[in-house]
Amino acid sequence: MKKILSLNEWEREKFYRPFIPKAPDVRAEFPSRYIYFSSNILKIMRLSPETCPGTVDQWFELCHPENHNVITRLERLILGMGSEKNFSVTRKLYCGDGVYRSFRLDANIKRDSNGNISELSGNETPSLSAWLENSSEGDLIEINGKIYEAVRIQGVMTLRDLSLLEDMEREIFILRRQIQRKIFNADLNFNAEINPNDTKLKNDFAKFIDSARNALTANNRLNSIRKILGNKNLMIGIVGLTSSGKSSFMNALLGERLIPEQTRATTNIPILCENGETRSANIFYQDGRVEKISGNKLNSELINNLSSESSNPGNKFGIARLEIFIPGALIPEGFSFMDTPGFDALTGNGNMVLRNILPELDYIIYVAPVRFGLKAQDHDLIKNFGRELLFVLSQIDLEKDDYEAGKIIKTRNEKILNAVSNVRNYYSHEIIPVSSKLALENFYSRNSAKWLESNFNMVINYLMPLQNNVFHNALIFRMKRAVKILDGLLKGRLIGNSRWQVQEASDGIKKLLAGTGNINLPHVTAENITSNYNSGKKENENLISSLIISMREREFKNKFFGLNAFKFNKKILLLGVNKSESLKLFSRLCHDSRLEELPEGNVSEREFLYSGNLMPIPAIKLPAYNNDILIAPPDKYLKDPTELFKSRVPVISIDLTRVDSGLSDLARSPYFGLLKNFKCVMSCGDGGLFDSRPEDLISQVPDRIKEFTNLNNLIMPDMFIYENYRIIMAQSF
Repeated sequence: MKKILSLNEWEREKFYRPFIPKAPDVRAEFPSRYIYFSSNILKIMRLSPETCPGTVDQWFELCHPENHNVITRLERLILGMGSEKNFSVTRKLYCGDGVYRSFRLDANIKRDSNGNISELSGNETPSLSAWLENSSEGDLIEINGKIYEAVRIQGVMTLRDLSLLEDMEREIFILRRQIQRKIFNADLNFNAEINPNDTKLKNDFAKFIDSARNALTANNRLNSIRKILGNKNLMIGIVGLTSSGKSSFMNALLGERLIPEQTRATTNIPILCENGETRSANIFYQDGRVEKISGNKLNSELINNLSSESSNPGNKFGIARLEIFIPGALIPEGFSFMDTPGFDALTGNGNMVLRNILPELDYIIYVAPVRFGLKAQDHDLIKNFGRELLFVLSQIDLEKDDYEAGKIIKTRNEKILNAVSNVRNYYSHEIIPVSSKLALENFYSRNSAKWLESNFNMVINYLMPLQNNVFHNALIFRMKRAVKILDGLLKGRLIGNSRWQVQEASDGIKKLLAGTGNINLPHVTAENITSNYNSGKKENENLISSLIISMREREFKNKFFGLNAFKFNKKILLLGVNKSESLKLFSRLCHDSRLEELPEGNVSEREFLYSGNLMPIPAIKLPAYNNDILIAPPDKYLKDPTELFKSRVPVISIDLTRVDSGLSDLARSPYFGLLKNFKCVMSCGDGGLFDSRPEDLISQVPDRIKEFTNLNNLIMPDMFIYENYRIIMAQSF
């Protein structure tokens, strides 16, 4: 059995050997002590020309403290206190990514006639590369607890990880992609051929569209439909507000984290994703250029640099769109999925992008977080779409059972089904709750319970009927969209020949539609959307857990009412875009999560909810509570609240995950101007978010609130930030 040395042991035993470099990576001049580095070694050390050392002393500062003896030896050689002309030393250097890496310096010293050093030149070689240069095939080395084997591949010596069997895993990974893709495509029976009847249907449709366009000065929506009329793929847009989970949903379809998912990253160009033969991307520029990228160059960093508002402000690169092709992606052939900007974070170029994108979308998947439901902005957007739509309620993996006093009072299933029911109160579209996280983690384990729990099978199965004669279905969607646009124009001020031509085009397209038949999609029921996941009910109903939860409840209440805003007045007015956030806070204060939703019965959204001894205005009374709390209607229904502000402390509830959009809603509220005269409390709450996400997401919340307050000349509010019963911040000003 071959002896296995650690890399450090090998460095001590075998590493030192004289070497005269031919093409030095490092060159230092004396007596100036200036130092110069090759571009190759800077790349290896993750340094840029601006951040690399400029002097020998700065070069020495990169050494790890444990290599002080090496620095002493080098300094002695520079001072002429040694006879070596060629030498090798090994030490750890601090690299630009914050990691210390081991390097071997093979150097040569030149001296003048007086014996003083004039130049030091040499090669910096990573220790691992040096080991490979001196190893034979089959040699083993231990690095950070993992065993690696030297192997020769196509004439080049490299490492194979025996601990994790990376090569085997990579082969299995590729094989899984191929198998999944073949199985998936075999089930789909996709036929890309366009039959003659659809060709005639497209040509007839084009004639009516062209006739209507000729009658109008300009109509961008009709122009967009005309532009994609011959596109045989069905265009599906992933739409929603920021932080709703659109990019995570798209990545789960691709099987990898390719589209950046950062909360603050706003896409400002359209990103089209399709299943493809090779992993590649096309970058289409506004000047007509097309750049092709493939292989490892196609990664999330590149996509972020090209598409995000932070790295490509105002689309300074002049990119028209990105098209990405991923083999084995969970995107049926014949479908094109398009990632869109978050609608509530649009500025400048983002608005123009959306105006160009929306008319091109045949079908919309609207994404919203399951626990927050639909906001006022969601409703405003949805009513303007006027086309086929599927609701996807994301992040079901974050939902957990709710406990009060150690007992489950609301199961995960109930919460998810309540969210589905709340959306169905407004819309007749189908709704599927999903977990993009579980889908991505189990992309190649599609028979596993976790994959089934993600509900992504249901999304794909729901869309599959559209693939039967996909071009025909795309034409139907486009004709329906055109009819709505034309009929909307006819309700305007069209007169004379223009009106007659538009009317004729609308009637003609309606006749074409009458002969196409209906597209029948499956119906999603409450039973099949919950069949893949269980409630996760746990038996934690013991005395200790009840006592701990009771203590947390008491601390929550004491810290909330300990804010300076309540020093002289315990009467509260709970405000917000909707009642759900206000009810969540109220339920924590009175220890009853069942009150997170409206009380049973037909309670109007316009009504106040009240708990206390007196009822100053008509309201629905909540269960008795020892503090006087009034829950106001959603902001859009609230009338002049001046008198209420005089007698109560305003508490404004905002979603912790949507602080920016919440502050934006606040700026449009009917009571916004009153905040310049009254002290208020800003309450940001969320249930269970931080079990799965890093807490640095909330680190910006206080600064965002302070910035908003200062910008609008408001009285600085007290801040109360919490998650379930965990208090993140209770700060008074």
